[in-house]
Formats: sequence, structure tokens, C-alpha cells
Amino acid sequence: MKKFVLSAAVCVCLLFMVSALYAEEPAVQWGSYYSPGNFIPEVSLSYEGYRYNGWHYYNGTSYYGWRLYGQLGLYPGAEIIMWNPDIEGFSPFALGLSGVARIGVPLSRYESFTVGAGAEAVFHLGFRGFDFPGSEYLDRVDLFVKLGVGFDFLNPDGFKVGFISQAGVNYFLNDRFNVGVSYRYWGANNYGRNGVAVQARYRFGKTSDVKGMGKLWDGLNTAVGDITALSYVSQFYTFYSIAAYTGGYYYSSSDVQEGTGGIWSYKSDGETFFIERTFLEAGSEGGQWWLLRYFTKDGEEVR
Repeated sequence: MKKFVLSAAVCVCLLFMVSALYAEEPAVQWGSYYSPGNFIPEVSLSYEGYRYNGWHYYNGTSYYGWRLYGQLGLYPGAEIIMWNPDIEGFSPFALGLSGVARIGVPLSRYESFTVGAGAEAVFHLGFRGFDFPGSEYLDRVDLFVKLGVGFDFLNPDGFKVGFISQAGVNYFLNDRFNVGVSYRYWGANNYGRNGVAVQARYRFGKTSDVKGMGKLWDGLNTAVGDITALSYVSQFYTFYSIAAYTGGYYYSSSDVQEGTGGIWSYKSDGETFFIERTFLEAGSEGGQWWLLRYFTKDGEEVR
């Protein structure tokens, strides 16, 4: 029965990978290297040792001092990407399932050799498609978290089941091969092994289609440019209204000839300032060029 279940699970995974290989995916603005059906074998090595200063017991003898405990964890495994959620053209997340084995190599005579296995759900976050200077390096970054259940079937403490996890960052050296660092925890024993790990992975399958966010940035730049232009127009009309309507009076420009104008004097709180309005030139499309100048009685321009 166990062989039948295992064979069925393998067949389902192979069928999913083949169907995902030929499925069409729309191009997204922000994504990752991963695509549904990708198969990723990997191996990681984790240092899970520590030193303890205190009382120890070994072979019927007690003593006080330092002792090295822990293991060197070797983790061969493989992952299948199951789903890339597409949120309005943005697909930075990739979700997968991972199977992993653990070989615990003792770091001292006080430890034992252990072997275990486990299964994990995997969450990836990619950064492809930002399209700004230097983003070609950010494109290759892959943040990930793995959460699951593992068990030790070769362990001096007997068969153990517990929580396992891994979190870290990978960097794609090319579209396929990536290396990284992470923190690993293996709780399928009496102690809970944990430590810093280094890993290497190779991705089989198609690469997701990422068109980038260049058009989005262009749209934002255009919007910012429009807002800037609008602010200049607002400043112009502010100055124009001050020149034309200061004091509540309106001065018509319909009878002013090119090259002529006038200077108006205003008094406010005992201070006098002047406004010059001169009609410089009529534009070819019906517009007009005017000189607007604000200055004090000493000739100092007011800005």
C-alpha cells in the first residue's frame, strides 16, 4: 500500500510538471525566475554545533569544563514550483513544495550519526522587472521561507517527528544556477538542531516572462512632469493676477500696443512697491508675451 501511494504521488508530480511545461503564462511587470512546473534539486550544508561550559557526564565520569556538541547537517532535497499568483500583472511570489533529507554528521564523540527526512511548503519573493539603474543585480535576488514537518528514523533517541524550517536568500548566478545563505532548524529530535547554512540549487524548466515596469515608470514620470508644469502655470496666473488685479482694479490690455505698457505704484502699510506690465509681442497662435516686473522705490526687484 505504501509503495502504491508513493508511486501515485510521483505520477501526479510528473503529470503536473509536464502540463505546466506547456501551459501559457502571461508576461508580468514584476516577477521572479520561477515558473509553475520548475524542478529544482538542491543541497545545503549547515553548521549546527555549539560549545557548552559546565558539568558533563560521559562513560560514567562527571567533569566540569568546555565540551563541543552538535552536528554538521547535510540536506539534499528537491523542490517543485506549484503556483505563481498573478495580481493585476504583478507576480513576485512563487509557491512550491519541497522534499528534503537530513544527514547529521557528529562534530564530537559525544554525538551520534542521524538520518531523517521531511516535507516543506516553500514561499519565494523575486525582484525581476524593476527596470531602474542597478536593478539587474536586484533581479537575481530570491528571498525564501520553508515551513514543514520532518522526522528522524535513524536516531539514538528513537523515531522523532517535529517542526522544520529554513529562511534565507538565494542569488542567481545565471538564469538556472543559484547559491545562497540561510538559517535552518530541524526539530525532529530531542535537541532541535539549528544553524547557518549555505546552499546551491539548479532550476530546470521554463523561465517566467517578465516584461518589466519601464512603462509604469514612464507613466509616473509623465504624471510628475504634468504636475510640475501645472505648478508653473499656477505660479504664472498668480503673478498675472497680482499684476492685473492688485488693489481690486482691472487694467485692460486690449488697447495696449506691442512694446508699450505702464508702471503702477501701490502703497501698503506705509510701504510703496511698483508693478511694471509691458506688452512685448503677440504670438503667432493668438498668445501674448508680457513682461511682469515687481520692484521697490529703490529699484530692488521683489521676488
